[in-house]
Amino acid sequence: LLQNYFSEPEAGQNKALKIRNVLIELSQRDSRSIGLLARSLNTLKFVKKLGIELGLKIRTFTPRTIPEDDFFGAVVCTVWPGSIAFRRLSRLYLTSRIILVGFSFEAYWLKQCEQHLKKRQYFSTIEAKEKARWVGWTQEDKLPWSDKVKPESQILLPREEEKLHIWKLEERLRKDKKRIFEAETIEEKVFAKYVGFIGSAYAYLTETKRWPVITDLVRVRGSAIRGVPLRTVNEMIVDDFVVFRDGGKREVLEVLADIIIGEEASVLRERANYWQKALVRSRLGVREIKHGLESRGILKHHATIRGWLESEAIIGPESIDDLRAISNLISDQELNTKLDEIWKAIENIRSAHLSAGMRLTNILIEQLPKNMGSMGEEGAKIDIEGAVTASVVQVEEIEEKFESCPRKIVNRLLWSDLDHEDLPLFDWA
Repeated sequence: LLQNYFSEPEAGQNKALKIRNVLIELSQRDSRSIGLLARSLNTLKFVKKLGIELGLKIRTFTPRTIPEDDFFGAVVCTVWPGSIAFRRLSRLYLTSRIILVGFSFEAYWLKQCEQHLKKRQYFSTIEAKEKARWVGWTQEDKLPWSDKVKPESQILLPREEEKLHIWKLEERLRKDKKRIFEAETIEEKVFAKYVGFIGSAYAYLTETKRWPVITDLVRVRGSAIRGVPLRTVNEMIVDDFVVFRDGGKREVLEVLADIIIGEEASVLRERANYWQKALVRSRLGVREIKHGLESRGILKHHATIRGWLESEAIIGPESIDDLRAISNLISDQELNTKLDEIWKAIENIRSAHLSAGMRLTNILIEQLPKNMGSMGEEGAKIDIEGAVTASVVQVEEIEEKFESCPRKIVNRLLWSDLDHEDLPLFDWA
């Protein structure tokens, strides 16, 4: 498909001429600055020379360096920037007019992107009646509105057998690039599921690890949300918003809970975690533990027991009866002697985590409106009481099956540089 479009030697010259004509038209109609998105250094040099010639104030940028603090009379894309970058460009409201100067297949990709975005509603919508009530309009108020519909520009679409779904192609390329380095890593492996986020973030999440999912909070953005649910990778869905701590292995709620507990947090966690260390030391497998607990009247699913053995975030078993049965099964003298003390530590930490969840909700309610502009391509950064920063990212794809991964890369947010090397920025009048 691409080869057919580039077979004509005049194609590049015609595109350069079209860019020139667009800039000339803008110089005659609009005195405000113009934003220009490009990937090629030659294109930037060409536009720089033309901008000086026409007396235009032009700011150039690449798909990865789209500004967030400017406003333009128009933004001219000299190349298809990619679906994710185009979505971000349109949602930053940098201009009321975006012009794509491209070949017919790029125009077709633009139409595909538009159709794809219309199918996906990220945030709650407000009905027209509600908007009117906010501004004090009544049914008697009339607004002049033209009945004439602006005709859509004609796009030369490829034949049916030539159609290429650009969104799916870009998604596949992003996924492949994110995972390039993993095959070369040789170390202890665990099973985890690949999750790709919008932009260059991705993660491998284990089955039992739970993460703060704030989808409802992002969409509703109000005090009606009472808490932040914790979900495993199997409970997540595409378009969910997930919170990851920046740096370190401890998650956001754990850090907040330790702030609530105070100086004795590390001692309390060490005490509460003793039962898990003792269970791992026993070298009993999931099946042996399951049968041993059943003989003592405790019924547990194999996934729960696997979480006891493998999860670094587990606080304790569900009840003190479970803890007592574990102690009897593994015959650990210290666990049996300090069982009540250990259970009290488990309860205190759980209470702190519950309070941390409420505090995180309040922090996000306050900070999300300030960070919504950056939500989309690379997520948003949230400051958690000056103690830790977190990233809010949106799920774009989830693998169906778990796979063997190096332990050091699981349960953490990973980033991959997917775009071309950033080009130099030019700002001139």
